[in-house]
Amino acid sequence: MKRAIERLPPGTRWPGGDGLDAALLDIDAAELSRRLGFVLDSGDEEGLGPWQGTGLRLSSGVHIGLIEHGFAPTRGFVLQVDSGNDPSAAIDETLALLGLARDALLWLSPLMISRD
Repeated sequence: MKRAIERLPPGTRWPGGDGLDAALLDIDAAELSRRLGFVLDSGDEEGLGPWQGTGLRLSSGVHIGLIEHGFAPTRGFVLQVDSGNDPSAAIDETLALLGLARDALLWLSPLMISRD
């Protein structure tokens, strides 16, 4: 039986010690919130300004973060993946969860490109 996703509270520590910015998703906050079924968390981060997003434990058990900073030069949500996990598999699982195609990836980490 597949485990359901779990929403993680803001500030949850990464099990692997850190998160890796793996990709940028072409989705806006309203659509992300609709697809996840809940209102996103929000706040203000020193030096980066306002943000909105969420942390999730995927059904595979991998922790991810989806975050958008208000002052970022490009709109979209950064997909952060726990450094102790395979980011490629986490990207695929996140796209499937959100019902997005690979063309929704506006950017991939250079670490990901070297894997493909």
